[in-house]
Amino acid sequence: MPKKNGLEVLPELIKCKCAPRVLILSSFEYEEEIYRAAKASARGYMTKDATRADIVDAIRAVAAGHLHLPEDCLTVLDNRLG
Repeated sequence: MPKKNGLEVLPELIKCKCAPRVLILSSFEYEEEIYRAAKASARGYMTKDATRADIVDAIRAVAAGHLHLPEDCLTVLDNRLG
């Protein structure tokens, strides 16, 4: 994305009348990056090295209203987001 990254666009998307459920697909799996995505209302986060099947499963989960975040980050995010 030439002018903004996904996390900068996310707050604008969430303000839309029909806000989408967003799944972030990133090259990185840093706790801080995942935290920022969750704080900005992303419903999911996964890395680009995920299998096609995992990506499809994540899209379906997020579309159904579920969260899809790395297991090892869920407790940390829960503590940080309150």
